[in-house]
Amino acid sequence: LSVDMNGAIYTHTVITKWKGVTDASVSSGAEAVAPPLLRDDSVAAVTTAMNAITADGGRVNASCGLHVHVGVREFLTGNQIADVLEQWQAIQSNVDLYIPESRRANSRNGFSGRSFDRYATPFRRLLTHLRNHGDNLLTESEAASIPWTERYMTCNPVAFKKYGTLEFRQHAGSLNPRKYANWIDFLGAFVTAASTGTDFAGATAGEMLRLLIDNGGLASDTAEAIAEVMELRTGLLITIPAQEEEAA
Repeated sequence: LSVDMNGAIYTHTVITKWKGVTDASVSSGAEAVAPPLLRDDSVAAVTTAMNAITADGGRVNASCGLHVHVGVREFLTGNQIADVLEQWQAIQSNVDLYIPESRRANSRNGFSGRSFDRYATPFRRLLTHLRNHGDNLLTESEAASIPWTERYMTCNPVAFKKYGTLEFRQHAGSLNPRKYANWIDFLGAFVTAASTGTDFAGATAGEMLRLLIDNGGLASDTAEAIAEVMELRTGLLITIPAQEEEAA
């Protein structure tokens, strides 16, 4: 694996290999950008990349973050994308328990810290446009006509217009591959569960993790690791309910 950070330039062109990109939100450095990856391949690829950056003397600071694009254009209908966005709003306070205080929703972090609550009217307008497409996939021209609200959100829906993705921007920067792996798995499980009818409204953090295990395929050990981080950050006790037994 080669991650060339020395020749970093500002570009949003999607390529087939890792690249270094200059970014206004990163002080005295650059952003490592992965090519599109399958979910099952992404953890191994990110682990390899982080190890390579560390071996080359790379480091992170408070200006760094992890932005994960989840490809949805070819898989989710207008209704399903709206469901994902609504359910992200429903779990935002739980997600904040896992995230450093400096990157929580509506923090002072202008590049990633805005929640949909800050843009209530544009957000409702966006949901209406998406639901107008019902159970149909959105074409590129249809996506271009939708008012996608603000980019600098904890979940950035504007990315769909250009890349066909939803971009989750909230996680802090780190060179610990396990942190990245847990976050990638969390997001994959969330999009799966939210787009297939799971309702997270009113769920505690532990109940949210249970739903992600049952309906999104999140591994139990990953859920436990996420709960442990929540407890360390907040001092709260995070209990994941046992799986309910099916009625005979």
